[in-house]
Amino acid sequence: MAQYGAAKSYVAMFSRALNVELAKFNIHVQCQVPLFVATKLAKIKKASLTVASPQGYARAAVAAIGYETVVSPFWSHALQLWLLTALPEWLSAKITMSMHLDIRKKGMKKEQQAAAEANKDKKA
Repeated sequence: MAQYGAAKSYVAMFSRALNVELAKFNIHVQCQVPLFVATKLAKIKKASLTVASPQGYARAAVAAIGYETVVSPFWSHALQLWLLTALPEWLSAKITMSMHLDIRKKGMKKEQQAAAEANKDKKA
């Protein structure tokens, strides 16, 4: 989680700095920070209150172009991030870590099931 968080922070800060440097050329740099979107890649099948549909996220993303330098354009993602930043840092970190560990656990379980299926097919 540390590497993932560091990379996300780097991209956001790099975007802020680049936006300032390129402003004199009338170039606006923006970093969009999505949370979950219902896609095959995310392995989320249905949109919900906290999970954007691809179309809904794309609509919000395009509408946000040219405004804030770092933004989470989908309304429920912005609300979730605002709530996380309003919490004490230790609690926000605990919630985020728990979420990421759960995602990792599900992914590892799926890999084990796929490996078991592959071994089963080899024996057959």
